[in-house]
Amino acid sequence: MNRHYNFEHARMCISEAATRASQEGPEAPPLLTVDAAKNLTISEFHYPKTFRAVLKENPEEEAYFRIVGAICSKVLPPLTSKPRIQTLQQLRNLRQFVKVTGFGHHSFEETISALHGVVHMFESQLGAGKITGQEPKLFEGDAALDCHARYFTDRELAPQEKHQAFDKIVDPKQILEDLRGADFIHGPDNRVEYCKKIIDEQGQLR
Repeated sequence: MNRHYNFEHARMCISEAATRASQEGPEAPPLLTVDAAKNLTISEFHYPKTFRAVLKENPEEEAYFRIVGAICSKVLPPLTSKPRIQTLQQLRNLRQFVKVTGFGHHSFEETISALHGVVHMFESQLGAGKITGQEPKLFEGDAALDCHARYFTDRELAPQEKHQAFDKIVDPKQILEDLRGADFIHGPDNRVEYCKKIIDEQGQLR
């Protein structure tokens, strides 16, 4: 963000985007709302051993939701220079990141409330104090959300998964591919899909 950023216009765009998202059909990922969170439960998965939020009617598949907001901070690919990695733990924690805020818009505040409910579900399953990083995040006083995706999964934790090559837009210089060595893979949980807004010849957003 810079001093020329129009926060009021951003709030208006967030409001319009949230309204559009709430009116879309079932083919699109739903918004994360307090009501939507009531349809979730926590299920244990194996290989890798994890606990994930799932829909009550479909406990075999991880649930996905949309969050409408503005990116106010980020660390995103492509990697153009080799990071300073001295330990396996540093390599394990190498990740991409965005911080999203709603600039105080009520739809984003509801998303944060819904996430608090989901965290409570995990704590009920795993025990108090087992979930880290849940302290409130802020951006200029407004609620924010930090979203991370690690580049690697420990190979021994996911023996059923094959390594998936990094996309060229993520790792154009093969830096990540060289770093992962024999201990890690880039698996399904590490992949991030990127979307780009396109306006077609009819002026419609795609």
